[in-house]
Amino acid sequence: MRNFANSIIRYPPNFLYSNGSQNTFLHFFISNIKNTIPRIFFSHMISYLFLMGSIICEVIGTILLPYSRNFTKVTPSVFLVLFYFLAFVFLSFAVREIPLTIVYATWCGAGILLVSVTSYFLFGQNLSWQGKLGMVLIVVGVTLVNGFKTSPA
Repeated sequence: MRNFANSIIRYPPNFLYSNGSQNTFLHFFISNIKNTIPRIFFSHMISYLFLMGSIICEVIGTILLPYSRNFTKVTPSVFLVLFYFLAFVFLSFAVREIPLTIVYATWCGAGILLVSVTSYFLFGQNLSWQGKLGMVLIVVGVTLVNGFKTSPA
């Protein structure tokens, strides 16, 4: 980002050219920002993909808990441990770019919501209206946490 700011100071854009030459502000903006945006955008996007993978692995591992029958069934137990391990590996990659508080709030909130919805369809477990209200509040809370986050200093 420093290169972009320095280039604005050294080479201010000329707004007067509108005859199609390459000295327009748009060309200046695109040529200076095209190398900066992908690094910022894709590093955070990849981190959020790792977070999503972590949430999915954690939900699958949690759903396997009843199938493992207190770890007496070998196959579901092995996959349960594998998915929990993968969840924490993906979580560690997500924490490299996203603040821990954001990652953990999103991971917990989305995990609780997805486990509840999946349990409803797989096991027929229903929530009371208070539980459903709690799920809505979790979604609102995770949205607020992600919407108003600040970058670390």
